[in-house]
Amino acid sequence: IMNWKLIVIFSLCGPLMALAGNYGLIGFTAEPYFVLALVIVFAMIFSFAKTGRYFLHGFIAALLFGVLMSYTRLTFLQQYINANPDAIDKGEDLLHKFHYIRSPMIIIGCMILISSIIAGILAWLISLFVKKTAQ
Repeated sequence: IMNWKLIVIFSLCGPLMALAGNYGLIGFTAEPYFVLALVIVFAMIFSFAKTGRYFLHGFIAALLFGVLMSYTRLTFLQQYINANPDAIDKGEDLLHKFHYIRSPMIIIGCMILISSIIAGILAWLISLFVKKTAQ
């Protein structure tokens, strides 16, 4: 059975992370480490909650996390640029890069999909470890 409450809670961390980046609370270079920490923590939560279908829980939650984070980031793109000037090359306008939005969206979509698969595998692996320590 799917634990949708945990999936929704993890997914809503995506927009919170994006807003924290938009306000400069989390720097551009530190952001991947925060995401990795969240994925590990939620993989452990899925495992300890004995939800079953660990890969599916991790995959769906990370997929929604990535989509919501990207949507929030793009919605407040100019604010993100202002708070993180190191996120773009000097002298280049990120909005100009997003003029042809199809290519970046395909790349972002592939990154979200690959990250979701990794999160699902991580949740499954941690569940195996939790099962062994519980016995």
